[in-house]
Amino acid sequence: MKFIEEMAERMDDELDGAEEYAEKALHYKESHPALAKHMHDMAMDELRHASYFCDAATDYVKAHPEHPEFKDVWAFVKRHADKKIDEVNSMLAKYRG
Repeated sequence: MKFIEEMAERMDDELDGAEEYAEKALHYKESHPALAKHMHDMAMDELRHASYFCDAATDYVKAHPEHPEFKDVWAFVKRHADKKIDEVNSMLAKYRG
């Protein structure tokens, strides 16, 4: 369970960063377009990093079927993360739009 907790924390940190960068991309879009583009790109990088931690946890859960509680815990974490990912993607779509 310790590994799942670590992956959840790391994924959440990456998603927090993605959200912050996406907000800044929108904020700077008109006044500083080059900076805004970098912020957009960094948000995308953070989303990718979060997916790496998600994949690692998912693989770990699959490798430990003897602990069905891992699957339930990770499903809960993933639902929370998916909501945040949707919010970040929505902001990034506004930036691109």
